[in-house]
Amino acid sequence: MRPAHRAQDGFTLIEVVVALAILALTFGFAYQGLSGGVGWMDRGRHDERALSLADSMLERVGIDIPLHDGALSGRTIDGYSWQIDVAPYGAPGRRRFAAVAAHQVEIVVGWTDGAATRQIRLVTVRLAPQSAGQGW
Repeated sequence: MRPAHRAQDGFTLIEVVVALAILALTFGFAYQGLSGGVGWMDRGRHDERALSLADSMLERVGIDIPLHDGALSGRTIDGYSWQIDVAPYGAPGRRRFAAVAAHQVEIVVGWTDGAATRQIRLVTVRLAPQSAGQGW
């Protein structure tokens, strides 16, 4: 005796199409999430590189970059622009009689991230003998 014919022996074409549509949507959202994560990692890499460059330039001020009031700027091979601004720090009357001069040192490193321009800025105060603050 043959078993009675069941109403549904497999999936219908509509069920397969719906399952494929759900799978496509799932993969689409997963792709967007992963590509966004890669973009954030790339932005983080640029931030880290710019911060490292600014920090190393700040360390060089007073050693191989003179600690004199004024500005210097340039560009690295890999596309980062930088600027160093040194200015007197503190009240003018107090600086005149001191044996050391205080200078505010500002380092700005900038780069383009797609259509946006980004930058990192570090500011500190450095001390130098009074005669060192007489311009570049």
